Amino acid sequence: GMDDISFVNVFKPVIQQIMDNFKPAACVMQCGADGISGDRLGCFNLSIKGHGECVDFVKSFGIPMVVLGGGGYTLRNVARCWTYETGVLVGDDLPNEIPDNYYSDYFSPEFKLHIPISNMENLNTRQYLDDTRAFLLDTLKTIHAPSVDKSQSMSDSKPQIVVKSESEKRQEKEDAQPDVREPENCTNTVSLRNVGEHYDGDKDNDAIPDSNESEKVEKEATPTKTEPTATEVKTEADTEMEEGETK
Repeated sequence: GMDDISFVNVFKPVIQQIMDNFKPAACVMQCGADGISGDRLGCFNLSIKGHGECVDFVKSFGIPMVVLGGGGYTLRNVARCWTYETGVLVGDDLPNEIPDNYYSDYFSPEFKLHIPISNMENLNTRQYLDDTRAFLLDTLKTIHAPSVDKSQSMSDSKPQIVVKSESEKRQEKEDAQPDVREPENCTNTVSLRNVGEHYDGDKDNDAIPDSNESEKVEKEATPTKTEPTATEVKTEADTEMEEGETK
């Protein structure tokens, strides 16, 4: 049931304190209309003029503003509110009579820009509102604006061109991918592999031979002196006998 007087008495001192503390160069203001009386979801009881008074107060600081829409669930009243506040922003006092247009039936039976508020009871006590306002103002006093050097404007600043060496570029790449490391001599066009690593290719080696296997291969490759077989011995003896008989 928040009404115009209660809302404005909290809104204006808080916004004033914000402007004094932070001294903004611009302001983005969102004008949600779900606080307007008769909203299907909102539970405030603000008039369109009371809502627009807050917009006019922020405008009075004379800084650039970006004004946005927001909530609002009774569409005809959302249109009324934002139309009125557009007039406030551009300094145009719009008439209360809505001129005849294609959407006129949406604004029946009043066909007015402003509508009366309901008889909803305002359950926000004066003490509660005063305490809330005091708490917000005390909190804002503890928040300091960030220190920004305004002596140099953005237009005066010149972009800095940084030339990085190949080692610096490689280090940045390694920092971005800590699990991947490239050898110093590795390039994009050369692929280094251990001869024992498995890879797809005609010369596929599944593992590096161990020392025992290497010795075995060497023994097989080295020629050794072999004893003659029984058949070979018999053949030599027969040959000697044959030579004796011949003599």
